[in-house]
Amino acid sequence: RNSTHSTDNSEGFNRDRLQRVANREFRSLSSSSGVASWTVRICWRPFLMYALYCGGISYMKLGLHIELHEFLLFPPNYRPYLMGVLQLLAAFLTGFSLNEAAARFKTAMTALRLFQEDMDNLRSMLLSSTEDPKFRFAVQVFIAWLVVLMRKNISFFSEDFSSPISDVIAHEFRDCRAFDPEVLWSCDRPQVEFLFLTFLRNAHLDKNKQMMSNYNSAIKAYGDMLNLLMVKSPATKNMLGLVAVHAFLLTIPLVNPDLFTLGAMPFISCIFVAIMGLTQELADPWGDDFHDLPLKEVMAVIAAPVWYEGDRVVASDSLAWLNRGLVDNKWDHAGHSDCGVRRHEIPREKKRGEDKGQMVTFDDFRTLAEVTGHRTYQSFLEEKRKDMEEAEGRGRRMPGYLRWNKIV
Repeated sequence: RNSTHSTDNSEGFNRDRLQRVANREFRSLSSSSGVASWTVRICWRPFLMYALYCGGISYMKLGLHIELHEFLLFPPNYRPYLMGVLQLLAAFLTGFSLNEAAARFKTAMTALRLFQEDMDNLRSMLLSSTEDPKFRFAVQVFIAWLVVLMRKNISFFSEDFSSPISDVIAHEFRDCRAFDPEVLWSCDRPQVEFLFLTFLRNAHLDKNKQMMSNYNSAIKAYGDMLNLLMVKSPATKNMLGLVAVHAFLLTIPLVNPDLFTLGAMPFISCIFVAIMGLTQELADPWGDDFHDLPLKEVMAVIAAPVWYEGDRVVASDSLAWLNRGLVDNKWDHAGHSDCGVRRHEIPREKKRGEDKGQMVTFDDFRTLAEVTGHRTYQSFLEEKRKDMEEAEGRGRRMPGYLRWNKIV
């Protein structure tokens, strides 16, 4: 199931369109469409190999009149004990791996759906809790930041760097300091969580219990997906299963060289190989294989901003305000004039909702440099650039991948 839909917002896909694309991809997981082509793609090589193998044995039997059973000096009707052992190993390892992979797939799909649902609920509640377009802009930047870090971790653990980070960064967000390559290289979920929660606390948006419940649930689903990425079965187990299956299949024609067995062997091999291919895809459903989850589409939906009326017009002003806060911890803002009334200035007194009457000042915020152990943003950039260059010199691909804004 390779998606034919682009998730790059530069093509004009709005958030509703992206959501429909993701829903269709989820629906396709339970559809029979494409199963036949996937089976052919997975099975044609083993089918050809065992067809040639059994065809050679049949030629010996019918053309050269050589009974392989007698040629190998087996007694009549002899069935080696080894066959039973290989059969048990092949069946046990194949069944055990498939059950484990199916459980991982269900857990991954549940975590992905919960992450999207809780993030959408969190976004909706936070955007509805404030009239300040700057706050709505910042909330969506933090959500997109978490999605970008998810993409970074998936690329690292899957070693697949084919999906550019820019696909999940809206054009209005691309000059935000949160998405600088050095920041993405240095920061991970703990730092972003701390900054996000600190922002909500200073903006007095963190008092809604339902909102915090959605946030905690989304972060748990986020952690579950990261755990599935990091905690995998050793590759040795898959190799042992592959060896046991092919040893069993190769041995069958040697001890049962009748024509029916020889003719059926290529089809039997396809069944085993298809099960092993299905197992591998279900156990690691983060790429572009037929049975993989629509992770790219879901991340594009979560990262895509929801624009309230008028917010997009002042997006550049909101971006400049957020960058000053993240880098220099300067959150003051003159606000906007609405019918002669000054609104959304900072500092100001909160007029509605929880913490009504409290001052919004952002006095308790920490800068990007501070949460990474540096005094200034410039010293932070210099150290991280050097670190990235050294990693790139050692052949690491992640630094180049994170320089998404340098790719022409």
